[in-house]
Amino acid sequence: MTPPQTPPPDLVLAPKQTPILQSDVVPARVVRSVPPQYPPFAKQKGATGTVVVQAKVAKNGSLTDLKFLSGPPIFRQAALDAVKLWQYKPATLNGQVFEQEVDIKLEFRPNSR
Repeated sequence: MTPPQTPPPDLVLAPKQTPILQSDVVPARVVRSVPPQYPPFAKQKGATGTVVVQAKVAKNGSLTDLKFLSGPPIFRQAALDAVKLWQYKPATLNGQVFEQEVDIKLEFRPNSR
């Protein structure tokens, strides 16, 4: 006696997979920078230092939400005043503009300004 024939299994197709594309991120880029004014009272003291300011690059390329992150307090206002005037080309993700936070490092040396 031969065993009964089993019908062939249904053909199971793998689900159609959409290829995963790598995102095309282009970070924000400075297009205009203004050097900070070296404060006269800092020059008298011979003070030097590096200031880091954090800002958000808006969709129009201007800077918003400025924050003094680190550095000698004597340079705080000069750094913020300079960075307010900077202009960026905003960041894009797959061609769409988006806001991006950036850290801006400013060097203060007596002979730099």
